[in-house]
Amino acid sequence: MILKSIKLVCFSTLLVFSAQAFAAEKSAGDVLMVKGAVTATDAEGVARFLGRGSKVNEGDTIATADKSFTVIRFNDKTKTTLRPNTKFVIEKFSFNEGEKDEAVFDLVRGGLRAVSGLIGKSNPEGFEVKTVATSIGIRGTAWDVRRCEEGDDACLKDQMAATAGKPSAAASLAETNCLDAIDLEGQPAGDYFAVYEGKIVVVRKDDRNKAMELAAGDAGYVSASTFGCLSTMPAFLLGDPIVFPDQIDENSTNFMELRCE
Repeated sequence: MILKSIKLVCFSTLLVFSAQAFAAEKSAGDVLMVKGAVTATDAEGVARFLGRGSKVNEGDTIATADKSFTVIRFNDKTKTTLRPNTKFVIEKFSFNEGEKDEAVFDLVRGGLRAVSGLIGKSNPEGFEVKTVATSIGIRGTAWDVRRCEEGDDACLKDQMAATAGKPSAAASLAETNCLDAIDLEGQPAGDYFAVYEGKIVVVRKDDRNKAMELAAGDAGYVSASTFGCLSTMPAFLLGDPIVFPDQIDENSTNFMELRCE
């Protein structure tokens, strides 16, 4: 009877260690900062609130509420800020500092600001961010992407706020280096991109032959009918008050007051 009890205890302990090991294998990164309400829902549909120090895992869907954002540091040191009203899926994440390292994310809605880590630098082919219309690859970079939805005037409101209500002021913020650039009227629905360091490559999902490379100082736009580099940097990206991920001091518990409007 005693031997049977010992075996049962050992078996239970083994199950605990196995569960912990499995959780460690799934872990993709951790949360550096949360402002407002942010949740992660796992592949089984179980949701949990995130706070500083929380783990995020492969298969999680991260959602930020209105006037909320989060900064996530992935295990390869990629850092992302997820804007308010964002839905972001960690489809695949594997990092062992080898050739098979892989990170695949899906931006379902909203926007993110990113600074690439080791996967993007050592194995750029293994790093991808998808939207409804595009696939984004990187070449060691700092960049923004934001989806502006049909019937949602959030981008227009942010553009007006960034230019003090004067649309003509947007051009004075920054002209891009794009050749054969396009101009947009207002803030039409679609995906907007801005690059601050390095390069990104944006490919249309419905036509893999359509691709554009955006370098530092460039901006791009993709919709069902339009695909191209922009002549000016979108003010609602360049003047975004949401913190850029590399502005967070990972060792500090006291963060500056950040606007999230």
